[in-house]
Formats: sequence, C-alpha cells, structure tokens
Amino acid sequence: MSHQVTSSEVMQVVFQKVFATSRKALGEIALDKGTLQLGRDFGLDSLDSMQLCLELESHFGVELEDSTSWKSLQDVVDSVDSALAARGN
Repeated sequence: MSHQVTSSEVMQVVFQKVFATSRKALGEIALDKGTLQLGRDFGLDSLDSMQLCLELESHFGVELEDSTSWKSLQDVVDSVDSALAARGN
C-alpha cells in the first residue's frame, strides 16, 4: 500500500471519528495533515484517541503503538505506515 493511499485512508477514518463526536464542523478544520492537531483542531481527547486507534487497527488489520503519543494527524499517518511496513505491506 502506498503512503499516499494510506494517508488518504487514515484521514478518512479520522474524519469519520471526528464527525461522529460532533465537536468540530468540517468548515472549522484546515485540511493540512502536517499541521492538524488531534486535540486543538479535531477536539479529540485521550479516550477519543484510544477509540480512534482501535478503529484504525480494525480498518487496516494492524497493531498500532501507543496512541497517547499522537499529537497530529501526521503522527497517526506515520504510525499506520510503520505498522503496515512492519507487516510487510
């Protein structure tokens, strides 16, 4: 799986989680994965991040490292990429 496709898929799962929590509207979020912060921009707390981690693990069929270290959307993308690379994708 290429990084570009992974980034897109990760962003899709993150956005589904964000909009399910209804803390932010799409118009309030600038879509730059390098600067998007999970707490500030998406309104996700540590429990939301843990739930997001479980959803990503299920979606991609991987085991992810500790989600408490995730600060930005890029951290999430990098974590999924690393897990996929370790799995051999």
